Amino acid sequence: MKLASNQNQREQGFSLVEIMVAMVILSMSVMTIVSLQRASVRGAVNARYLTVASMLARSIMVDAYLANYKKELANSMDEEKSGEEEMAGLSMKWTWALREVPLQLPTKFAEEEEEGEEIEEGEEESASITQNPLLVPIIKSLNEVLAKAMRELSVTVSWESSYGEEEIYLVTHLIDFSYRLPIPELGGASKP
Repeated sequence: MKLASNQNQREQGFSLVEIMVAMVILSMSVMTIVSLQRASVRGAVNARYLTVASMLARSIMVDAYLANYKKELANSMDEEKSGEEEMAGLSMKWTWALREVPLQLPTKFAEEEEEGEEIEEGEEESASITQNPLLVPIIKSLNEVLAKAMRELSVTVSWESSYGEEEIYLVTHLIDFSYRLPIPELGGASKP
């Protein structure tokens, strides 16, 4: 009889240790859920800033494309502009820079290449192009036109966040198609 009465007393409730363990498990789960929620909100805010900054940068690039099309940037080289914009309730700073593109087509004759210099993969084509001496003046003219017609446009958009100043950087190229390729005089042709 005594054994049965002890068993009934244990089944009547939880011990203090069991309640404490359950509370620790519950509090750890609530803390994990709260920290995940905080990270989720932080990620959403960061995504909003990146989206707005990308839209602003793209808008600035479109303005530059239109200015290039209207010939407003015809003689602009190494130019920079900056400003501040408020977009979707967020304050952002922007800078765009127009730079010359250092693009050069090969003009070296294959015979001029130093002995022992190996031609890497992809260079065979440029070596074969420059073997023809009639093409060299055309390639030089192309280099001159490309130097005048191509420009690199880089846009930087920055903003203040809880982590400090953040920024995105986008680059594109503008080409002015109004430049015409001058036709060089060929070396062996005689003038009348």
